[in-house]
Amino acid sequence: GTSDGFRSRPIKEQWVISLKQRSGVLKMGGFIHKGYNELKEFMKTIEYNNFMAELTCNETKNRPAGPLAPSHTRVKLQRVMEDLGSDYINANFVGSPLYPKSYIIAQWPMENTIPTFWRMIWETNASVIVVLGDTDDKNNFWPEKEDYQLHPAVILGEWYTDSLYVRTDKVHPNTSGVEGLFEVSMVIHSYDDDVTEHLSLFHYSTWPQNGVPQSPVHVGHLFHHSLAARTRG
Repeated sequence: GTSDGFRSRPIKEQWVISLKQRSGVLKMGGFIHKGYNELKEFMKTIEYNNFMAELTCNETKNRPAGPLAPSHTRVKLQRVMEDLGSDYINANFVGSPLYPKSYIIAQWPMENTIPTFWRMIWETNASVIVVLGDTDDKNNFWPEKEDYQLHPAVILGEWYTDSLYVRTDKVHPNTSGVEGLFEVSMVIHSYDDDVTEHLSLFHYSTWPQNGVPQSPVHVGHLFHHSLAARTRG
């Protein structure tokens, strides 16, 4: 017993675990709301800082009326020889204080940017990528389940070319509760290097064309699933 008349009880391990879990949920909830507000502010400034995206040589790499990749967060590829626009793709790094480059958000690739898209995946060693927006394109730029696509002569550096072998491993059912969000697991193999990488691709077809979803819950689901995919990788 104790001097004030209360009897002490041993602290069970599962209570400590439960408390830590609840504390983590509260912290994560606050973090998601903070990240959501930061993302909204970021989207407001996107149109004022897109010098590279507006270069004449890059105009055909952006979808009409779609958002552009701002200079301070865009994925910068390796420049090919003296080609000024060769380091540009309409894609941005998105992160958190713990993971500044947690994943990549990109526009749905067009026919002329598909090779650059896979080049980006390989150069950045990306394990998670989110592709935003619906599209009128009839075909996916990734292979159907358990099918393969060969992307020859994908530029992987200033002088180096390679062939990437892309396979769809699994199409995951949408369990997030967010309409239009689903995940595709892929395997990417480099023939020349004999290296294999794994990629989780999220397609968010209902993401607004300019801006962010109205509810931070949707951003939270996206963050949660992308973080889980990163952990799996």
